[in-house]
Amino acid sequence: MVPVEPSNLLQASINSFRGIVCLLRERSAQRELLLLIGFLIAHGYYPSIYLEIVILLVGIMLALEAINTAIEKLSDMIEPNFSPAIKEIKDLGSSSIMIILFLISVIILKMLWY
Repeated sequence: MVPVEPSNLLQASINSFRGIVCLLRERSAQRELLLLIGFLIAHGYYPSIYLEIVILLVGIMLALEAINTAIEKLSDMIEPNFSPAIKEIKDLGSSSIMIILFLISVIILKMLWY
């Protein structure tokens, strides 16, 4: 294993923080962060394995949102005009968020059912 120089680790951390700041400028990521905070608060009042799974899924959704945002920004840079192929790429990225939201909904419904 190659040792990581402290300056490289620091720079990587700074770059990651900048990415998070950039992500949080996106409206969808702001909503997802509020969702995460809400579930964390709910978990404080009602600890549950289901809420822990939901919190994990919302965290994964935020990570997917970062990837989706990067793909959308890159797509817009490559093709600023409307393109059916770029639209399909963006729709595929968006579908990953919808899948996670569906899974979260299933878990929440299961929680409410029991």
